[in-house]
Amino acid sequence: MMLSAKAKRIVTEAVASLPDSAARETWRAFATAHRETIPSDVADIALRALEAARRDVTARLKRHGLDDDERADLGNDLNFIRAVEGDLRKQRSQEQAAQ
Repeated sequence: MMLSAKAKRIVTEAVASLPDSAARETWRAFATAHRETIPSDVADIALRALEAARRDVTARLKRHGLDDDERADLGNDLNFIRAVEGDLRKQRSQEQAAQ
């Protein structure tokens, strides 16, 4: 699977928030290597980061005082995160089935 530029940017932002420096370095090495496919260990890091980002966006959506534009932007972010997560999970399932 290849990530779009937007998906790579979202994952990069999410990975930067992880407390695990080894995971951040592994992602950075992958992101700068311009590889076409995502190795399973890198996909696992991306999924962990996206899950945390999804929880963060969901919590932000529950805050009071958001205007309609903020709510729409967060909703779009959440949908995009879920889509990328789904694509990565599908890739992992296909890899596991092939083994």
